[in-house]
Amino acid sequence: MIGAYLAVGTIVLPLFRFQINADGISYISIARHYLSGHWNAAINAYWSPLLSWLLIPLLWRHIPALIAAKIESLIIGAFTLLGVRQLGRNLNLTDQTQTVLSLFLIPLILSFAFTGITPDLLAATVALYYLSHVTRPARPSPVACGLLGATAYLAKALFMWFFVAHVTIAMSLRWRRSGSSFRELIRELAIVSASFAVIAGPWVGCLAWKYQRITTGTAGAYNYALIGPQSPGHAMYTDGFFPPPNAYATSVWEDPTSLARPNWNPFSTRAAFRHQVRVLAENARVTLQALDWYSPIWLGIAVVCLFLCGSDVDPEPNRPILLTLLAAAILVAGYELVLVQYRYLMLVPLLLLPLGASALQMLDWTRLGDFRRALALFVMCATFLIHPVRELIWRIHDGRSAFETAHKLRGFLPAESRIASDAQWDQTLFIAFDAEYHYYGQMKPGDSPADIIPALEHVGADYLLVWSDQNAAQISRENWIRIDQGEASGLAVFRVPH
Repeated sequence: MIGAYLAVGTIVLPLFRFQINADGISYISIARHYLSGHWNAAINAYWSPLLSWLLIPLLWRHIPALIAAKIESLIIGAFTLLGVRQLGRNLNLTDQTQTVLSLFLIPLILSFAFTGITPDLLAATVALYYLSHVTRPARPSPVACGLLGATAYLAKALFMWFFVAHVTIAMSLRWRRSGSSFRELIRELAIVSASFAVIAGPWVGCLAWKYQRITTGTAGAYNYALIGPQSPGHAMYTDGFFPPPNAYATSVWEDPTSLARPNWNPFSTRAAFRHQVRVLAENARVTLQALDWYSPIWLGIAVVCLFLCGSDVDPEPNRPILLTLLAAAILVAGYELVLVQYRYLMLVPLLLLPLGASALQMLDWTRLGDFRRALALFVMCATFLIHPVRELIWRIHDGRSAFETAHKLRGFLPAESRIASDAQWDQTLFIAFDAEYHYYGQMKPGDSPADIIPALEHVGADYLLVWSDQNAAQISRENWIRIDQGEASGLAVFRVPH
C-alpha cells in the first residue's frame, strides 16, 4: 500500500508545485540558513526545527524549494500510513480491515501533505509512533517513550505538553495495574525525562544562547497573547512596516517573536476572566466545526469507543482503545485553551479511523453478514474523505498567480530588492518569496501615501507594491516614480522617494 500511496502522490504532486503559505516560507528560509551556515538566523524559537532539518537534504540537491517541501511531505505521509497501520495492529485490526483503512488513508494523507507546508503532519506522525509504542502488548520502553516525545517536541513545540500529559497518565495506569511500587513509577518517569532531555536539551540550549533566556519555544506564548482582550490581531496586518529579523530573511514572519502582543492573565480582572471564557467558547465552536469537517460521525465513533474502554476488547495492561482515545482528547483540550485551527487537529482523524474500524470489527455481524460489515467499514472511512478531498481539489494550482506575478516583476525589479506594500500582506509575501525579495510589510490601515514615506525610509524599503487603484492614483499625484509598465495586472510598483 505504501507503493500505491507514493505512486499516486508522485502523479498528483505537480498539480501542487506552486502551493505556498506564510508558515512554509519560514520553514524553507530557515532550512536555507542551515545550508548557508547562517547559524544565528537558523536558530528560531517560534518555528520548531525538525521540518526544516528534514528539508535540508532536498534543498542541498538543488531541488526547487516548493517542490522539495512537497516531496518532504509526501515522504512523511508514507511514514504516517505505516504509523496508523502499526497502531491498527495494537487495536487488533485484521489484515483485510487494515488494507481497506490504508486505501482510504491515501487521499486523506495526500490532502494533509499537499494543502499546506506545516509541521502538523510531521508532529502527528511522530505522535502515532509514540502511541504505537505505548499501546503495544509488551511493556513500553521509557527510553523509547522519551526519545519519541522529544522528537515530537522538535517537530512542534506544543506537542511537548501533549506528550508530558499522555505519557504520565499512560505509565500511571500501567503502574496501578502492575502492583509495582510507587518508586518504580517515579524511576520510569525519570528515565523518560532523561531520554527526552538528551534529544531536546541541546535545542533548548541553543534557544537560550540566542534569546538570552530559557525557553522551549515562543509559539504558545505568542498565540496566547494574540487572543488577549486588547489584541487587535497579528501586528503585520495592523502596525505598519517591519524589517525582516535578519539580512537573509524574506519577512518579519520568519521570527514573529518580536511581534508578540502584551502578555495577559485571565485571573487579573473579572473582564479578563470573562474574555477567557469567551475564548474557550469560541474555541469549542471551532473545534466542533473542525471535527465535523473531518467526519460527521466523529462523535459516534468517540462515544462507542468510550464505552469500549476498560472492557474485554480493550485488554490490560496496554489498554489501546483507552490510550488512543485519551491522546485525541488531550490534543483537543490543549489547543482549546489558546487557539484552534483545523490543521492543528490533524492527528484526531488519524486516530478516529482505526478506532472506528476497531469498533466495527468488534460488533457481532453474524446475522448481518460479511458484506454488510464491509459496507459499514467503507461508509465510515468515506465520511473522513468528503471535505479533505474537496480541499485537495480546490487547492490545485494554488499559488500559481503569485508565482506568475513574481516572474513578471523580476523582469524589472531585481532579486534582493527591498519591497513593501499598501495591502495584501499574504499575497505580497508569496510574491516576495518567489521573486527572492525582502518584504517589509504593509502600511497601517487608514494611513495615506504621504504618511508612509518616513516609515518606509526608517525600515529601509526601496519599492512599494500598490494593490489599490485609489492608492496608486494618489501616490502618482505625490510625484512618486512608477517603474512598472503594467506588467502585473492589478499591481503598480513605485520607487520610494528618499
